[in-house]
Amino acid sequence: MGQQKLHKKCVQDVHNKLKGTHQCYKGYPIFREGNVHFIDTVGFPHKDKPNFKPVAVECESGSSKPQQESNRHDLTEFKKRYPDAETFQVNNAEEIDFNKLNKMQQRTFYRPSVRRF
Repeated sequence: MGQQKLHKKCVQDVHNKLKGTHQCYKGYPIFREGNVHFIDTVGFPHKDKPNFKPVAVECESGSSKPQQESNRHDLTEFKKRYPDAETFQVNNAEEIDFNKLNKMQQRTFYRPSVRRF
């Protein structure tokens, strides 16, 4: 399979995995340094899934080092606009930690301290 096919497969696999919980967009435009760049896949939680975070994913299958660096900057820009978002640079959909997308997984509950007099 050629690099282009691997990349398209990665993007489609990510899209398929996210669409159950997120409204997904392929080739999501982001403006950076006066130019438009495109993030491979972006997902925003469905309205009935408020416990999920937004996500942006760049598939790096076959990408050159300069392209990977540009993708990293695009994801950083996305994170600036959506601070609670998770971002990933992956070679396949299996590399995404979907547990990071659930806000409920991030909460740590502390037992209240008991004061004794």
